Amino acid sequence: MSFVTLADEDALSDVATFVSRARVLVPDGYVRLQTAGSVLMSSVLVRSGSGLLGSGTVVGMRGTALGQAVGALDVTVDLSAVADRLARMRGAGWLRLDVPPVLRQAPWAAVSPPREGWSVIGEFAGEDVAFVAESGLARVQRERDGGADAAALTALDKQVWDESVGEGMGQFRAALALGVHALGFGGQGPVRLLRHGSWTRLSTAAGDVIGR
Repeated sequence: MSFVTLADEDALSDVATFVSRARVLVPDGYVRLQTAGSVLMSSVLVRSGSGLLGSGTVVGMRGTALGQAVGALDVTVDLSAVADRLARMRGAGWLRLDVPPVLRQAPWAAVSPPREGWSVIGEFAGEDVAFVAESGLARVQRERDGGADAAALTALDKQVWDESVGEGMGQFRAALALGVHALGFGGQGPVRLLRHGSWTRLSTAAGDVIGR
C-alpha cells in the first residue's frame, strides 16, 4: 500500500502534532505506521532498551481515524519524511498521506505489544503523571546547566527515567510518564495503568505509552 487517506482535517492535525512532538524526543527518529481497519496506528520511540528482548524500551502509540477501511500496512519510516508530507498536505488541504518510499529497520518496531489481555491495575490523575515527567526533566536540565559532562548526563538520564513511581502493584517506570507528557497524551483526564506479563502501559484518551 503506497498511501492512506485520513478521515478529516482534525485527523490530519492529530498526526502532525504527534509527529512534531515525537521529533522533539528523538529528532532523527522513526515512526511505525500500521493500519487496522479504518484506524492508522502511529508508534514512536520514547526510550531505547537493551539486550535481545529490548528490555527497558518505551514506545508511544496514537490511533487516528482513516477515511475508510484499508488493507494491511506495517512500515517503519523516517519521522522527518512523514513530517514533510504532512506539512505539504496541510498547506494544500489534502488528506492523502503518501507512505515514504525509504523503509527503515528499528529493533523497537520489530516487536508489537499485545492487543488484548491487559489488566487494569490503577488510575492516576494526569497532573500527577505530568509532575513526574516535569520533575525528571528539571533534574536533568539542572545538571546540564551546571556543566556536567556527557558521561555524567547519560548516567543521570538513565537513572532518572528508570526510577519506579508509585507503590506496590501500582508502580511504573518514570520513562512512561515522560512519554505521556512529551507526546501530549496527559491533558486533564485520568491516566490508567495496565499490565500484561512483562509489559506495562499508561493509557489515556489521547494515546498509550507502553514499556517492557
